[in-house]
Amino acid sequence: MRSGIHEGFDRVVFEFSGDGRPSWRAEYVESAAELGRGNPIPMAGGVILQIGISGPSWLPEEAVQDQVTSGEYYERDTGAIFEEVYIQGPFEAHSQYLIGLPDEVPFSVGLLEDPTRLVVDLENRDE
Repeated sequence: MRSGIHEGFDRVVFEFSGDGRPSWRAEYVESAAELGRGNPIPMAGGVILQIGISGPSWLPEEAVQDQVTSGEYYERDTGAIFEEVYIQGPFEAHSQYLIGLPDEVPFSVGLLEDPTRLVVDLENRDE
């Protein structure tokens, strides 16, 4: 996972190893809960962009060197519009990525290949 600040948008990228293409659903939610348990996940910011992911294998044949840890907060204090990113999963072949934002902003989600990456662009309303 990585992020970047660009003119007009901030980008969060989730990179996957192995074969297969993930499917996803992205939406703003009022609150977030742990997969399987339902315990609340506290997030910085006023709104949460939740991205549900299905598809990529979580059990690669070889250990992944830079795999992110589930149940952790990432990308805090980057200067981007988002305040933090939380990753959880997999649970029954599903993972969730949460992006805490101060307000709802227009966003887009797309898939890039070689390597497989899910790209989330968030309008940063630069003035």
